[in-house]
Amino acid sequence: MSKRWMIGWLMLLLLAACSGPVETGRTVRDLMGRDVFVPEEPTRFVCIGPGALRLYSYVAPAEQLVGIEAIERAAEGRAYVLANHELFDQLPIIGPGGPAQAPDPEQLMAVAPEVIFTTYGADAKALDSLQQKTGIPVVGLSYGDHAVYNASIERSIRLIGQVSHQSERAEQVAERIKAWLAELSSRTKDIADKDKPKVYIGAQSHQGSHGIESTTGQESVLMTLHAQNVVDESGIDRPVQWDREALLLSDPDIIFLDGGGLGNVLSDLSRHRAFYQSLRAVADGQTHLLLPTNHYAKNIDVSLANAFYIGHVLYPEQFSGRDPAAVCDEICHFLVGKPLYREIADYSYGGYQSFHLLDPVEE
Repeated sequence: MSKRWMIGWLMLLLLAACSGPVETGRTVRDLMGRDVFVPEEPTRFVCIGPGALRLYSYVAPAEQLVGIEAIERAAEGRAYVLANHELFDQLPIIGPGGPAQAPDPEQLMAVAPEVIFTTYGADAKALDSLQQKTGIPVVGLSYGDHAVYNASIERSIRLIGQVSHQSERAEQVAERIKAWLAELSSRTKDIADKDKPKVYIGAQSHQGSHGIESTTGQESVLMTLHAQNVVDESGIDRPVQWDREALLLSDPDIIFLDGGGLGNVLSDLSRHRAFYQSLRAVADGQTHLLLPTNHYAKNIDVSLANAFYIGHVLYPEQFSGRDPAAVCDEICHFLVGKPLYREIADYSYGGYQSFHLLDPVEE
């Protein structure tokens, strides 16, 4: 038995002794359908797994975190890390983090949290196992499908609020996100199809960065904007590595490239320049840079801001008065407490811009 393991158990016993009988807790239903008994008023939390800490940061006080995954020490354009980096840098490490990493029960116990929020685990058994090994309530969260916002994300936000006694804040977050989405839809719902350019979003990150072929059918941002996504014509409704020939045949009017994969595109450009020259949007200089939409799960804040930039490019009249950089600051300030467009853009080739891919932006 290691010294850190013993210290963790002693801290948990001390917390239990100070907080009185365990019967003072309550039962919540998590996103895996599990009934989890949690303390009545917990004040010590950890978040593990892709995107768990992001959702927590939208809702509950960062000061109540008692540990952090190593992967969360690197900001890399993530708004919640940029907003809290000084605190996060001081927190003990509770495991490496990452989508392929298993939680470390010993490191979790060493910091004695009262609740573990997690997106790890494909089924309830994995969460039950972690709870049994640590003796700490494990509450499962979920991002659901690939949409920017969906019922699973909203349920996770509200569940964090319920457990942490921040239900009012959780309600505000859920309603504000839906209000931004409603604004995007309202500004574009009456545009005739004949006035809509054909659009493609490439270089999207999915468990790592990818090149121009990486895209999504039924992309929720484009659907909210009522835009014409050329990938949808192939009947695809999920993230995919799209065939290059299909991209050439679809002949999009405008191409957006995700900043998370732009480096892959630039590297590929040096080897396959003729392919890029054959894309009409590239030849016409109709390529535009987005902020990275995925890093350790969906960057919800950035994805919302990107939607306003896409709308600004596609339909400038409908989005007049809504500067995309200012909207990004607005979204970040509400969700994580700081306006962060400039800081995020610095991680992504300077942020929102139109550029000629054959004469690309510089890092």
